[in-house]
Amino acid sequence: MKTIRECLQSYTSTDFYPFHMPGHKRNLRMLGSELPYSLDITEIDGFDDLHHASGLLKEAQERAEAVFGAEESHFLVNGSTGGILSAIKGIADLGDTILVARNCHKSVYNGLEMFGIKAVFLYPRIDQETGICQGISPAAVREALNAHPECKGLVITSPTYEGVVSQVREIADILHQRQLPLIVDEAHGAHFGFHKDFPASSNASGADIVIHSLHKTLPALTGTGLLHMNGEIVDKKKVARMLTKLQTSSPSYLLMASIDECVSFLQERGPEEFARYTRELQELRSELRQLKRLKLVEGPEYELSKIVISTRETSLTGTQLMAYLRREHHLELEMASGDYVVTMTSVCDCKEGFLRLLKGLLQMDERLSEKSGERENFGTPVTRVKYSISETVKKKRKNVIIEEAAGMIAAEYIYLYPPGVPLLIPGEEITQTMIQVILKYRADGLEVQGLTDTRGDLRIEVIDFG
Repeated sequence: MKTIRECLQSYTSTDFYPFHMPGHKRNLRMLGSELPYSLDITEIDGFDDLHHASGLLKEAQERAEAVFGAEESHFLVNGSTGGILSAIKGIADLGDTILVARNCHKSVYNGLEMFGIKAVFLYPRIDQETGICQGISPAAVREALNAHPECKGLVITSPTYEGVVSQVREIADILHQRQLPLIVDEAHGAHFGFHKDFPASSNASGADIVIHSLHKTLPALTGTGLLHMNGEIVDKKKVARMLTKLQTSSPSYLLMASIDECVSFLQERGPEEFARYTRELQELRSELRQLKRLKLVEGPEYELSKIVISTRETSLTGTQLMAYLRREHHLELEMASGDYVVTMTSVCDCKEGFLRLLKGLLQMDERLSEKSGERENFGTPVTRVKYSISETVKKKRKNVIIEEAAGMIAAEYIYLYPPGVPLLIPGEEITQTMIQVILKYRADGLEVQGLTDTRGDLRIEVIDFG
């Protein structure tokens, strides 16, 4: 049996091209170095302490503040999750209520459960042509705050997994009029603000707390991120205290070195490399607009780095397109949904990789025939929250066949992974439409987590009122 290291070495010796995170794309020519075991140390003399930074690490975090335009920045070595949890607990306590975009990552819901915080959910519009969630509208935020003045702040994801960006500046202004904070999970937007072709970062758009996953779209090792804080509304010391509790007490110096190297890259080579990257990216997107049957999903609400290809008007599912590109062109994409694929690009991509992607998509486009009739579409599965997550997890539960669960209350998370946005959360009513959507995703070959398979019967955890 091979070790993990042996499997990794074997895979990296192939010609598979990574159109997925991490953003460094294993491009050693770009990075210029490989971090070895010899650099793996602990908090020895002269190397500071992340949880009480006063020297080397404090200076490194200050460099990050300058580069990312934040008033205060903290290294994240447990990924964005630790930052998101710390941010949520930093603005709300047990029994408090916050506004939450319903398309947030599962870590947000874990925070609600862990800290006993209630949520009022904001539901993004679903684009019926693509099935993709759009941004949270400022009008929806204003309406929700008028209806729920008890809310302590708002958490949104911008950009989304598919690259959809919300109107952060307008949303922040609405919240600040009430002295309430805005948390932006900008995990997929750490590259924002480094070229005019990308949106401004949420730091520059008025957000109070911004969480970046550096490893998603920038040259940094997996698990690295930054938490930024701005303004006077958020208690920065409280958030920082939560970070010391929710991050490991033995932070990896390899990961912290990777963060610092990423910051240095942006300082020293960012303008040059982003100019090349965006030029090549725009050329690729221009060529992809020639697709006749497959479709490049784009628009003013989409940022450029995510190449989203819709298969909805073809006989192909997103899963099948992803498998084809892997099998015949050795391209590994980030994610497939039933009707589209997500290709993640970064400043570390090369033109040769873009040309391989273009060739693969154009070849498949030529093979496809127009789909006769419309793909089965069950509409937008609107759910209703009956109980808070923290209430639901304390209730008695039972396991039922999913086809018989309509009208019952979910007691467990059901979500596609990736991207990790829950289809159902504990406390939501299970509708017949949601059941149909879940079964369709399974039939399309997608990984739906949270279900159990007992002798061919798909089962779901629900509240047992009996």
